[in-house]
Amino acid sequence: MDTEDFWRLDFEFDGLKKISIRESWGADQLGIGATLWPGAVKLSEYLVKHPDIVRGKRVLELGSGCAGLTGIVSVMLGSKLTLFTDLEPLLEPLFDNVTENISERYELRILDWRNPPPLQEMECDVVFACDCIYDIQVLECFLSLLLLIGKPCYLSGIIGDAALQLFYEQAQPNFDIQPVVESSPLRSVYLLTSKPNAASTESLYRDFVESDALPADTMTEACL
Repeated sequence: MDTEDFWRLDFEFDGLKKISIRESWGADQLGIGATLWPGAVKLSEYLVKHPDIVRGKRVLELGSGCAGLTGIVSVMLGSKLTLFTDLEPLLEPLFDNVTENISERYELRILDWRNPPPLQEMECDVVFACDCIYDIQVLECFLSLLLLIGKPCYLSGIIGDAALQLFYEQAQPNFDIQPVVESSPLRSVYLLTSKPNAASTESLYRDFVESDALPADTMTEACL
């Protein structure tokens, strides 16, 4: 990938070494994942203040984009393993950013929300999703994926965004939704935890397998 298409953003969080991220608005083939969105910064700031969320845990970051900032922060805070995931075109710039900042306890994998892999390939203790809800067309598959994984999810997004508000409405029957950051301009962070009566993960997985979603090699290990 042509490095001239990228520019650099540096972040300094309390107690962590400087994190350097390359991003690009011009990489049309990467879509909105080509840039680092403010929700990742807001959740990263929250994690730095609450490191026990990730310390010694297996972390799954959904929609890492080209940056993977929250996942990088989780590794620096002592996660046992952080799994960065997104669609295949984003893995090359994501790999560059991850390896520039950390050297261990991470994996990169392809994950298409419409075609989830077996549950054991998404094994984790906590899920992060930053600015992933921006289009009502992704609500159903994203919500089903969270139910399938069945772990607490820290979700950041734009305060007042119509798609995000609709997502919370659809999530309420199956999730307890707790605001953890609401004072930030524009961005909020919520914690979603499955209710005891949430839809069964076995039935959800069966529905995915039997759906007419296009077959895909949905999760491929990129590095250890």
